[in-house]
Amino acid sequence: MNIEIGKTYQVSNKYKKCYVEYEYLKNYDTDPMDTVVIETGWRSGNWFVTPQEEHEVEMLVEAMADDFEDELEMNDFSEAEMIDSWDGCWDDWDWTGYKSKEGEELEEFIEEVQEEGMFYLLDNGFDTDECICVFQGQVIVEPKVEKAMNGSSYSRLAHQSNMQLRIYEKKLKENNKGE
Repeated sequence: MNIEIGKTYQVSNKYKKCYVEYEYLKNYDTDPMDTVVIETGWRSGNWFVTPQEEHEVEMLVEAMADDFEDELEMNDFSEAEMIDSWDGCWDDWDWTGYKSKEGEELEEFIEEVQEEGMFYLLDNGFDTDECICVFQGQVIVEPKVEKAMNGSSYSRLAHQSNMQLRIYEKKLKENNKGE
């Protein structure tokens, strides 16, 4: 396939469980150097990419090759939009960048986070600093097809987004009650 600058393509992983997101959470309330990294592996991921320069075209062409075993980082594209990710397969939490607590105090904090989930961090001064999205290994690149989403797909997608937004707004309201 001939990849062109300025044309939009859909990029997805060729093999299952080869799309990974690394979310960096920092604690801005106590120490902005404290970082927790959450690695989430997905069965699949999809992005729209519009190459703006020749090196972006080259990255896509290389990642399509049968022998490509490297990573394609979506943050390296100047125009990239996430479409979706599907079926989270794992979450790995990296606490090596978190230095405010040590020993038993750190173990207790990690237990609290594991019980409550990521919202516990968000409720206790952490916020997303960066999210890096990576395809591992060969990708499939196809021209973007302009088609209307059927009603049920659109409704399901809108419902999921609205539910996530409502959960986040509820947590925000609960946090602001004490102020």
